[in-house]
Amino acid sequence: MSIILGLHTICGVVSTLDSVPGKHVQLRLCWCLAAKPANCYDLLKVGKKSDGKYTVNVGGKDVTVFCDMTTDGGGWTVVSILLFCYFVDLLSHTLI
Repeated sequence: MSIILGLHTICGVVSTLDSVPGKHVQLRLCWCLAAKPANCYDLLKVGKKSDGKYTVNVGGKDVTVFCDMTTDGGGWTVVSILLFCYFVDLLSHTLI
């Protein structure tokens, strides 16, 4: 399955037909190149709505990231989650 975000079309004239006098017809061959998603917001724009792992293209390299598609409208690329807890004894200023 491919994700189509922005399309770039490349066309070239293959031949010119003069089958009808006074009419000029060109036969064109075109290719559509799809851009790969660069972040979770790109995925959100094409209809991806579920939180989870997705592949995005960063600097020409495919990377698996976690996308938060529900918080504040979604489209968040989660870079890291840091969870820590500590308590300080206010009298001695030491970690407990």
